[in-house]
Amino acid sequence: MYWKSLCFLLVTSCATLPYTDEQNTRSDGFLVLPQSNSRMTPQRQRKRKQITVVPSAPSENYTRTPQQAAEFERQCKDDLASVSNCKEVRSRLALRTRLKNQIERHRNAYGPLIRSLVVVLQKPLRLPEASIQSDLILDSNPLNADGPHPVSLQVSVRYPRTSQRVADWEGLRDTLTKIAALNSQLMAANRNLDRRAKQIIKASMIDLSVRESGLTQTVKIPVQYQEDFERVTNSTLDSGTMAVAVVKSKRLLRYVVLKEWIRRLEPGFGLAVNPQSSVTISSLDERIKRYSYDMVIAGSEICESLRSEVRLLPTGLPRREWMRTANRP
Repeated sequence: MYWKSLCFLLVTSCATLPYTDEQNTRSDGFLVLPQSNSRMTPQRQRKRKQITVVPSAPSENYTRTPQQAAEFERQCKDDLASVSNCKEVRSRLALRTRLKNQIERHRNAYGPLIRSLVVVLQKPLRLPEASIQSDLILDSNPLNADGPHPVSLQVSVRYPRTSQRVADWEGLRDTLTKIAALNSQLMAANRNLDRRAKQIIKASMIDLSVRESGLTQTVKIPVQYQEDFERVTNSTLDSGTMAVAVVKSKRLLRYVVLKEWIRRLEPGFGLAVNPQSSVTISSLDERIKRYSYDMVIAGSEICESLRSEVRLLPTGLPRREWMRTANRP
C-alpha cells in the first residue's frame, strides 16, 4: 500500500508542473496532454480537417463563368467609340484611299510616255559619213624590193547633229509636249486631283531636261521612272562600229586582211542621270573626228591589189568573216 501511494503522488506532481509549449499550454499554466486520434470523436476529426480557401488568380487555361468573374472583378467602363469619333476615323480612311488612287492614276499616266522616250533612245542610230586616205612609201634603198615598206592611213568620220542621227527625234519632242501637258494639271484647278494629292505628287518629281542648240526644255516626271533612264545608261548603247583594214586580193577569195583596226562609233546624244535629282538628254552638234593608223608590208604584197578600206556598221563587227594573216607589227 505504501508503494502505491507514493506512485500516485509522483504522477500527480508531474501533471502539475509548468510547460513551455505555448500551443499545448492553457492560460492557467497547466499542460494539456495530447490525445491520440483513436480516442477523438468523429465530430472533432471533421473540424481538424477543415481548410480555408484563399482566392487566387486563375490559370492561363482557366475560363471563369460570368458569375465567378463578378466575384473576383470589379469593372468601370467608359465608351470611347462615340459616333462622332467613328465617323471621323472612317472619313479619314476614305480620304486616304481617295488620295492614294488619285496619286497612282496621275503617276501611271507618265508610264507610256516615258517608255516611248526610252525606245527612241535605244533605237539604232543612223551611220555617219567616213572617208579614208592611205600612203605607201617604199624603202629608200633602191635595191630593197622585199621591204618592209611603211603604210600610213588617215580616216575622217563626220558625225551629223543629234536630230539627224536619232531616227525619231521629232517623236521625242512630241513626247515632251505631252509630259508638259500632264505637268499643267498639277498647276491648274482640277476636279480629279485633290490639293493634298497635288502636293504629294510634286514632292516626288524630278526634272527631265532636253538641251538642243543652246535651248533647254524641262518637264517634271515621277522619280520612279528614273530607273528606266538608268537602264539606258548602264546598258551599252550600240552606236555602231567602224572597221579600218588593209586588204589584198587572192585567188578564190574576195580579199585577205593584212591588218585591221576596230573601234566603236561615238554616241549620237548625251545622257546624264543624277540620282533623285534630274535626267538630262543633250543634243550633240555636227563634228568631224580623224584617226591615224600605221603598219608595214612586204614588197610581194604590193602588187596583189593592195588597198585600204573603212566600213561603218550599225551594230557589232563586220558581217563577213575575213580571212586573216599572221599578226603583223
